[in-house]
Amino acid sequence: MTQELLKSDSKFNFAMHSLKEAMDYAKLIAESDLAPKDYKGKAGNVLIAMQFGSEIGLLPLQAIQNIAVINGRPAIWGDAMIALVQNHPLCESIDEKIVDSKAYCAVKRRGEEVYVVTFSMEDAKKAGLWGKPGPWSNYPNRMLQMRARSFALRDKFSDILKGLAMREEVEDYQPITVVDKTSASNKIKELLAEKSKAVTIEVLTDDRIKLMVDKFAKIGITENELEAHLGHGLSNMTSADMKTLGEFYKMMKEQTKDAKEQS
Repeated sequence: MTQELLKSDSKFNFAMHSLKEAMDYAKLIAESDLAPKDYKGKAGNVLIAMQFGSEIGLLPLQAIQNIAVINGRPAIWGDAMIALVQNHPLCESIDEKIVDSKAYCAVKRRGEEVYVVTFSMEDAKKAGLWGKPGPWSNYPNRMLQMRARSFALRDKFSDILKGLAMREEVEDYQPITVVDKTSASNKIKELLAEKSKAVTIEVLTDDRIKLMVDKFAKIGITENELEAHLGHGLSNMTSADMKTLGEFYKMMKEQTKDAKEQS
């Protein structure tokens, strides 16, 4: 890989002049033991992080150390976020403090008034964060500080951060499951249709009922006996009742046959 070593104020950086050189450099980083686990063996991710870092003022190695994809979006560590803003000429001051479990972050952008953001224990409780396993249990004040810092810096210096959110904040987001309403609606319709088919009951015609009554009459079973067996009138007979009477007919015919043989 052709590289040019640039020196400026005792610092140095590799200047890349083509996509191939950038990709070669990304592969070199991805294969290094110093690469963070999110970038290990993923040269493409390294390249994107390097590009993102260059847009906000981070050198390649700074970018992969401070930018990570959390819950599907790029985010930056809180310490790197404040460093970027502090190093920008538009930032005049950033003051942070915590009083009675309430974090304050006061920022001043050049030509504007001081802007103050707070994030308290009550805010964390409302968001379901207070007492959450991990940093919120182990370092609650630090997490309050990070949340107030994130809101203040993103509110007043969004042009510097280019839409990047703070990692400590994004890690608390809950992934959202997107539901295809059309697909779900169609599925419900299918289930309702199947249920409708399952509970459909065929009511027998008078002709079929008469045939059944005549059939039973030949073995000495009256209409009243049939109604008593079914538990309701014959006029409301269904296909399910027909099946029940079919079994009843077989049983009664066998009994009639046995009775005749014994006599």
